[in-house]
Amino acid sequence: MNKLLMRVANLLLLAMLSLVVACSSSSDDVPPMLSISVDGVELAGSALNFDDAASVKVDVNSNSQWRVRCNAAWVKLGPVEGSGKGAFMVSVEDAAVSRSAVVVVSLVGNEHIRHTFDVIQRAAPLEPDNNPNHPTPPAEDNPEHSPNTPTEGDDDTSGDDPNDGSDDDGGNTTPPDDTTPPDDDGDTPPDNDGQGDFSLIDELHELSEGRYHIGGYQKGVLHLATGGLTSVNHCNTAIFEFGEDGTLAPTESAAAEIVLEVAEESNGYYIRFADDGYLTAKASGAGKLQFSAEKSDYWHFSTHEDGGFVLRQSGDIDVKLIISQNAQSDVLRSIAGDEDANAVILLKINHPE
Repeated sequence: MNKLLMRVANLLLLAMLSLVVACSSSSDDVPPMLSISVDGVELAGSALNFDDAASVKVDVNSNSQWRVRCNAAWVKLGPVEGSGKGAFMVSVEDAAVSRSAVVVVSLVGNEHIRHTFDVIQRAAPLEPDNNPNHPTPPAEDNPEHSPNTPTEGDDDTSGDDPNDGSDDDGGNTTPPDDTTPPDDDGDTPPDNDGQGDFSLIDELHELSEGRYHIGGYQKGVLHLATGGLTSVNHCNTAIFEFGEDGTLAPTESAAAEIVLEVAEESNGYYIRFADDGYLTAKASGAGKLQFSAEKSDYWHFSTHEDGGFVLRQSGDIDVKLIISQNAQSDVLRSIAGDEDANAVILLKINHPE
């Protein structure tokens, strides 16, 4: 009887030891994780927008040590290291020129586990345009934009073309001449020395005829349209970066410039590329962009709730011009008019060549 009791006791002891080892192994096998958010909204692959000097708290959810860094000194971060659940502040001072930077949050010892987001700060807005064809819109058409709201994350899957993405085999066509001035009958952009070479335009009353860069942010990286179309009728783009002095330059040889020409509808503009003509869409849906030598359909601008614009083509075709977060390149494209997408941004060129 005693032997039986001892055997049962030994079995119970072994079972308890196995359970302890299993729990320990299970705990050790939990994969490292990292997420970042602002007020409960996912921030990874998105952006923080500032108009003035301000600070925003970014929440970190992790089970490991993490660190934060930025490629620009004007973005102040703190604390720059932490462990587990925590938070850090992103702060900027007033700016004389529009500028942008990338913040990286990564795990210590697991640098491949990381998230990035963009910090975008715009200079003081331009005075409203006095063009009678473009009066300041009523309040319901020009909603106030909160400077600290993250833009949409990288989950957009609407209107995807099956060939969309980095496998596009359409190379860039000859880029437009970046010295092409606006039409003689167009408005010359103001010479705003205090705002640098360009100004970020994201409200309707700031729109006017003139020379611009057009593009958007895809996973925290600025892409600008360079003209020409890929094999699946998306607009060629190139990656551009902001310098510390407020300059804007491509990461490789490329030129990106358009001219907005006023249309008959309020907040309507034709988009002209110097070497290609006027950008339109031949149908609703993805991969339907085309160029026309003559003015036909223009684009109607409306403000996006996260800043920037939504562009809808005039005429009988219900189509939007958007920035795709799914494609790795060639991200300026068209989708059906009822689909959601990222905002298009405009950078107005302040100093004509």
